[in-house]
Amino acid sequence: GLHDESTVYHTVDVAVYIADFLDREMTKIEGMVTKVETAIERLQEYRSALITMAVTGKIDLSNYEPPAPAMAA
Repeated sequence: GLHDESTVYHTVDVAVYIADFLDREMTKIEGMVTKVETAIERLQEYRSALITMAVTGKIDLSNYEPPAPAMAA
């Protein structure tokens, strides 16, 4: 029946398996989040450096043409 010892142990085993699986997946996700955050920081630094170089004349923008605006869908 529903309250047999074997059923209870089986249910606990499944719960432990699921919890372990979720812990492993969360560890992977946290690692990906860290990588994305690091990439964002680096891109912000790069953007800032490019702006500084453009403003101080260290890069030539005389032939720069901005991209056309994206069309709204």
